[in-house]
Amino acid sequence: MLNQRTTRTRALLHAVVLIVLLVLVLACAAGSLFFGSRLVPPADVWQGLVHPETAPEDIAVLVREQRLPRMAMGVAVGAALGLAGA
Repeated sequence: MLNQRTTRTRALLHAVVLIVLLVLVLACAAGSLFFGSRLVPPADVWQGLVHPETAPEDIAVLVREQRLPRMAMGVAVGAALGLAGA
């Protein structure tokens, strides 16, 4: 009985840690869209992602063609390194 409770507790702890780490990765990924050599407000980033035709052209290009691919590549490389055990 004690062993079964310990196993459940560990599984719950692992799930909570995984969720917290996932939220942290998402927060860092979102932050990388806002910060750079030029600070872009979150509303402008959202507008550049969702409605690029109404966003200022420089913001839309900055977010969609520079920061978004860089963020996606960073997340993909980090995941690959994590899976590889590096």
